[in-house]
Amino acid sequence: MKFTGQFTGIKLNQRLFLTRLQVRLKQHLFEAASSWIEGPIDLVPVWSGMALGSMLKAAMILGIDIEIIPNEKSLEGNRISLGEALGIAELDLGTTGSVSLTIGTQVSHYILQEFENVGVSKSAPWGSFAHARELYLARIKRMKPKLPQPVYQPVKIKAL
Repeated sequence: MKFTGQFTGIKLNQRLFLTRLQVRLKQHLFEAASSWIEGPIDLVPVWSGMALGSMLKAAMILGIDIEIIPNEKSLEGNRISLGEALGIAELDLGTTGSVSLTIGTQVSHYILQEFENVGVSKSAPWGSFAHARELYLARIKRMKPKLPQPVYQPVKIKAL
């Protein structure tokens, strides 16, 4: 007597799982980075709008609206667009399972007054990046990220 048959097993669809993982990682990064951007909004005073304007690229990537209204007494006028040009915001989706967002500024008076009081701004040193880091880390601690469900495919195995 001879018996034959088939066994149906399962196989992980790694490509689909990693694609879904990439999407989920980006969502979690954006959620945490959205709280980071509140640091400069909370602490950087608006005069011409240039310093805070340097955060607009990052806000755009994150889908956040920042309202910047230059001070009427500003001798420089509205310099938001100059600040935006000097902002750094780079999203790197890299390889699957890796997502990073780089945020920074090249506005010289922002960098200087971030760490020193040079007699221009009464609230300097602003410490907005350190504050942003605290907000970011607090948000991460509150987050409960969930990995996507594994995706399985049936696999037929023939028995002899």
